Amino acid sequence: MEAAFFRHLVIELAQAIPLRRIETVYEPAPGVWTLRLGAGPVGRYLFFRPHRSAGLLFLSGQSPENPAQPSAKAMWWRKRVKNRRITAVISDWQRLRAALVLSGSAQEYIVLDMRGDMAFTEELAADFGQLPEQYPNVRQIVDDPDIFRTIPQASPPLRRRLSNLPPEEGQQLLDRLNSGRPEAFFIHFTGQGEGKALCWKPEDVASERFDSALAAAARIGEKRVFSLVEHRREAAPRTEGRRKLKRAARTLERLKAETSRLEDMLAEKELGMVLQANLYRLEGAEGLRSVRLPGPRGEELDVPLDPTRTPTQNMQHYFHRASRAARGLERLGQRMAEVSKDLSQAAATEGASEEPAPERRTERSPVPARFRGMAVAVFDSSDGFLILRGKNAKANDQLVKRASPFDYWLHAAQAPGAHVLLRRDHPSVEVPERSLREAAALAALRSDLAGEAAADVLCVEARHVRKPKGAAAGAVEVDSSRTLRVALDPDLEKRLARG
Repeated sequence: MEAAFFRHLVIELAQAIPLRRIETVYEPAPGVWTLRLGAGPVGRYLFFRPHRSAGLLFLSGQSPENPAQPSAKAMWWRKRVKNRRITAVISDWQRLRAALVLSGSAQEYIVLDMRGDMAFTEELAADFGQLPEQYPNVRQIVDDPDIFRTIPQASPPLRRRLSNLPPEEGQQLLDRLNSGRPEAFFIHFTGQGEGKALCWKPEDVASERFDSALAAAARIGEKRVFSLVEHRREAAPRTEGRRKLKRAARTLERLKAETSRLEDMLAEKELGMVLQANLYRLEGAEGLRSVRLPGPRGEELDVPLDPTRTPTQNMQHYFHRASRAARGLERLGQRMAEVSKDLSQAAATEGASEEPAPERRTERSPVPARFRGMAVAVFDSSDGFLILRGKNAKANDQLVKRASPFDYWLHAAQAPGAHVLLRRDHPSVEVPERSLREAAALAALRSDLAGEAAADVLCVEARHVRKPKGAAAGAVEVDSSRTLRVALDPDLEKRLARG
C-alpha cells in the first residue's frame, strides 16, 4: 500500500473505530484477519491482510464465510482482545504501521504492520508514531534511488509519478502531500483487474475516483479478500482430496504388502501336499526341523517343520494357513477395489493454485466445486454470470446452504418453485440489471407461474435467506427482498443453458 494513501486511511480509521468493542476475531483465509466490531457509523468488520506489495486494511459492512472451526491463532487472539474496546489509533504511516490502543488496566496494543503481521504487544517501538520528515523537493526524490532510507514515505509509485510530471506540477503534488490535503483518492486498475490506491490521479490509465480513503480501500479490499476466501472455500474439497489421495495411496501400499504375505502363505499349501504324499516315509519321525522330500514334479524339496509338532500336525498346519490366506486374499481383493476407486476420485479433485485467478467476464465462470454433483441446472447470463437453479427440494436446500452471503437468491413470489442462485465473486461485483432479470425469469419458468406472460420474482442477497429449524426441504424465510416484474420467454432456458 502506498504510504501517502495509508496516512489518510489511518486518519479516517481513527475517526471511525474508537470506542468500538472487538466482539471477536476471525481468520477467514490464511493471512487474512477480521475483527468484528460493535455497532458504529462505518463498517462493522475491520479487515487486515499484511503483504509487502498487496497489503489490505479496510472496513466493510459484510463478512465473508469463516471456517467452521477457528484456527489456533484466531483462538489465541480471541483470548487476548475479545470484548475489549479500541480507545485510539496511533499512526506510524511512513512505515506503513498503525496501532490500535486497547482498553484495560494494562496498556496493550494491536499493531497492524502492512509489511509484517498483526501483533499483540504491551510496548510500542521507540520510534513508533514519530512525526516524519516532510517530502523534500522533486529533484531529490527523483534523483536519489536510496531516498527511501531516510524518507520512507517516498514510495516507488510516488517516484514514478514525479518522474513523469513537469517539475512545477510535481512540486505542487508534494506540497499537497506535505499539507495532508490531497485532491482526492484514486484506484489505478492494472491489466489484470487488480487495483492500487493512490492520492493522485494516475496518468493515461483507467482509474476510479473517491472522496474517502476508507471507501477506496474497501473497493479494493472487498474484491481481494472475498476472492481469497472464495478460493479457500473452493480449495477445501481439493485439499481434502489431496489428503484422501495420500491416505488411499498409503492404504494401497499396505494392502499390497499384505497381499504378498498372504500369497506366500497360500503357497505353503504345496508343502502340506508334499507332506501328505510322503507321510508313510515319516512314520515315527519326531522332533525334525526340516525334511527333504520328492515334490510333485519330481524335484527334491526342503520342507521346514516345527519340531514340537508331528509330521501330520505340520501338514495340517500348512493346510490351515493356506486356507486362511485364501479367505484373506478374497477380502483383500474387495478392499483393494474400494481403495483404488477412492484413489481415482481423490486424484480427480487434486490440483489447485494458491491464488485465485483474476476476475473474468469474457469467459463463462466455472461451476464451483461445492455445487458439482448437485441436482441443479446450469446457465450463463448474457453478461457471463453463472446461474444455478435447483431441480428438486434437496437441491434447493443445498443452494441456500452453500451460497456465498453476497450471491443473489431468486424465487417466484407467492408461488411454489425452484430456488435460483446468481453467483458473485465478491460483494463489490456489480451485476447488470439484464443478468438479474434473466435469473428472475429462470426462477419463474420453474414455478407455478411458468404459464403466465409475466411474473413477480423475489431477489435478495443470500445472507438474508435462512431455513427455519425443522422446516421441510426447500422452505426458507427471507428477511427482506426486492421484487422484479419480468416477462417470461419460454426460449430463455434454451438460450442460456450451459451445453
